[in-house]
Amino acid sequence: MLSVITINLNNFEGLKKTMTSVFKQTYQNFEYIIIDGASSDGSVALIKEYQEKINYWISEKDSGIYQAMNKGIKQANGKFLLFLNSGDTLYHPNILTETAAKIKDDNANIFYTDVNFVDEKLKFAWIKTYPKTVSDSFFIKSSLCHQTMFIEKRLFEEIGLYKENYQLSGDWIFSFDAFKKGSVFKKIDEIVLCNFVLNGFSSDYKLSQKERGNFLHQCYPQYSEQYRLIIKKKGIFTRILLKANRLIANLSNGPKKKGYLRYINSISTSQPQPQPQPQP
Repeated sequence: MLSVITINLNNFEGLKKTMTSVFKQTYQNFEYIIIDGASSDGSVALIKEYQEKINYWISEKDSGIYQAMNKGIKQANGKFLLFLNSGDTLYHPNILTETAAKIKDDNANIFYTDVNFVDEKLKFAWIKTYPKTVSDSFFIKSSLCHQTMFIEKRLFEEIGLYKENYQLSGDWIFSFDAFKKGSVFKKIDEIVLCNFVLNGFSSDYKLSQKERGNFLHQCYPQYSEQYRLIIKKKGIFTRILLKANRLIANLSNGPKKKGYLRYINSISTSQPQPQPQPQP
């Protein structure tokens, strides 16, 4: 059985989209858990409206995203856990059926897929293709979105829960730690699991870099200098990317916005040309 966990804080519209994509799934052998951080925007009423379709939910204050995710882990009964935050949506109604068939009877601890990056209104998007295998250098340079990962629950018992003293990098830290401690990662080929909504990037990126650097310095100092050099090398690209992202936020919907999305991809060699994707 799978456990799908959604965390939410005052994101009524996003939560509604996420819940709808989960409820539309043809696959039935999963439980659905929602952890709400004491929202005051109508989210709780929405959860109550559909609570017969939800296996467990709670609404109470928490210290941040990773405490909320840890609450979900503690309540989960599935062998594999998928974290789908409010606003993010499963790619299409059959996607859990497709992925469940591929992870059955396999010895991997963490499965991952490609991801569809989208703007907040789910109108423009591009697919991020992850490598067939991950490595030390991959994690130092990049990350896997937790929305694309099926994580074996027992890893949280063996390695530990998400570190709640980090604001943005707890999932990256867990993935890197799991990899270094021998967990087996396996890509599910030719699968896009979810639509990952991009927002808040410009204000959060530097903090995320700082948290990762601090973690490596404390726990894996042999990678500290490599990470510092990579961040320095990325400096010019990052400034361009963030500037373009801020411009996008100020543009109205239409051809101009689509053009800027193409521009962002044109300066990133790791991403294909963006194409409009149908809503799931």
